[in-house]
Amino acid sequence: MKPIAFRWNSVTMTLFDFSEYICPSQYYLQEYIGRCDNGELFGEQITCVDLLYPIQLGVYDQTTSYFETITLNHDFDTYTHMGALEPGILMSINYPIQAIVEGESPVTIHDNDELRAQIYRIIPICE
Repeated sequence: MKPIAFRWNSVTMTLFDFSEYICPSQYYLQEYIGRCDNGELFGEQITCVDLLYPIQLGVYDQTTSYFETITLNHDFDTYTHMGALEPGILMSINYPIQAIVEGESPVTIHDNDELRAQIYRIIPICE
């Protein structure tokens, strides 16, 4: 059997913030793998809590008095909407939502106080 020779043809990587990086060579791919292994590419990502989608948010624009409900189906949606918040836009979570905290069974969260309690409970585990 003849050995297979691969020709490098760039690889597109999706990073934690859902930005894309086109890796031009195997050298840069190995560099990124090393940076990922060292935790350099994670930024402020929370890795010990997984939201279970879909999640609905009520969105109110104070300037136009427009209200809508949006559905988040993935972390990408969440990151995109939170990153695009402008002054005068208010968002509220339509409860209940579910989350998996540090690999446990899903936890149902009914309001902001319960969400805050879960976040405070998990902080020592995440750090």
